[in-house]
Amino acid sequence: MRAWRYAALVLVLTLLGACAPTKSARVPLGVDVGWVVSNDGSILMTPAVAAHVAATGAGLARVEFRTGPFFSGDGPGQCVFTPAICGQRQQAGWQAFYAAYDRVVANLAAQHVAVLGLLDYTTVGGGQSLWCANNAEHGLGDGSNPYTAEFASTAEQVMAHYRGRIRYWEIWNEPNAWTHSSGDAYSGGSFLYPSNYAALLEATYRAAVTEHHLPVTIISGGLFGHSIGNVYSPQNAGASYLEQVFARWRAQGLKTYPLDAVGQHLYITQGGAVTAQQVQEYLGWVHQVAVSFGAGSLPTFVTEMGWTDHSVSRPLQAQDLGTALAAARGEPYVDSVVVFNLIGMGYGLYGSGFTPEPALATYQQAAKSWTVPLRAGQPLS
Repeated sequence: MRAWRYAALVLVLTLLGACAPTKSARVPLGVDVGWVVSNDGSILMTPAVAAHVAATGAGLARVEFRTGPFFSGDGPGQCVFTPAICGQRQQAGWQAFYAAYDRVVANLAAQHVAVLGLLDYTTVGGGQSLWCANNAEHGLGDGSNPYTAEFASTAEQVMAHYRGRIRYWEIWNEPNAWTHSSGDAYSGGSFLYPSNYAALLEATYRAAVTEHHLPVTIISGGLFGHSIGNVYSPQNAGASYLEQVFARWRAQGLKTYPLDAVGQHLYITQGGAVTAQQVQEYLGWVHQVAVSFGAGSLPTFVTEMGWTDHSVSRPLQAQDLGTALAAARGEPYVDSVVVFNLIGMGYGLYGSGFTPEPALATYQQAAKSWTVPLRAGQPLS
């Protein structure tokens, strides 16, 4: 009798568990917060600013870890400014870098806002000629180079310092963004040839995850997605670039791809009303690259998205943001969206003095529902 009752109880609990709503694995919405430490080492992400971040409803803040003039280069990485300026800050040192960013992370944590750390060319100085050395696209090598090795070593040390405090790390910013081209040669912006970026991401992942087993989520650098010239295409979405990166890894015979999520930036329809279809197309073009290489389980993190009031009115900016966030929420492989940006530059959720812009209310509403799973037939907004 006891066994029967026990079995019945187990069955009831099992059925109740099956009927319970599935907890969403989504990461909360985020916001790009711009510089958080000034060139003189002053903290810009103060407790008051962190409170404004939390007031948006964001659960994630995208923070670029800049080794500015306050870092002398006497530790991992290099000073990224002129020798004269770096020389003036020699007394600061690598420990000053950690001390400054420790305060930033703590200020955000006090507001229950997690950090998405961005490591890029402002973290490890060098210059494009060093980033792009030995690229395979011009028959110069396999894409790896001394900068790749230095970057990976520095990235691992920074991630290790923030072990248990920062889980999400984006490696590079817009690796496909160039400003000049001539034939098959590209330069300017933050451009890396696909072979260089494949090598940099693989070296970083190997150092942080494979060798040191850090509990981190590595996100590939947000691919610059645009519709310049009113051209909407997989290439302008960054899909063609990502395909070349995956092809490099496949050619090298890697058993697993060195990333945990795909980063993407959306700056489309900058002069008008964006449609849900346009947003979903751009998201889909990039995601389908991962699918085609057998990595369809990789989620997408949109680590920048926005519209500037230089091109649209503030009400239309809010409308575009709402449309895009609703469209992204409807794609189950999109884990999070980081809106660009917190304040100013024509994109901000806040204007000067932290006065709310129309987009703020739109974002706050989206943040409330972002992690709630959609039911079949449920409207996106």
